[in-house]
Amino acid sequence: FNGTLQDFNLYALSPYIGKHLGYEVKRGLLDLDINYHLVHRNIAAEHKIKVHNFELGQQLPNKLTGTPLTLALI
Repeated sequence: FNGTLQDFNLYALSPYIGKHLGYEVKRGLLDLDINYHLVHRNIAAEHKIKVHNFELGQQLPNKLTGTPLTLALI
């Protein structure tokens, strides 16, 4: 199985990301290229993920309050 997704607007996931990471998504685009195949009855997978023009928005209350997410993204 092969699949490609290009220029997916991450703003659409802002409610989900905000709930779990504590920040809205102000903007950002996702490119995803996945490839799954069987090798000796095992699944082998390759993933290429690219996020560009990503910017966080307002901080929201969440379970991870105090986690330095913005530092991790720099």
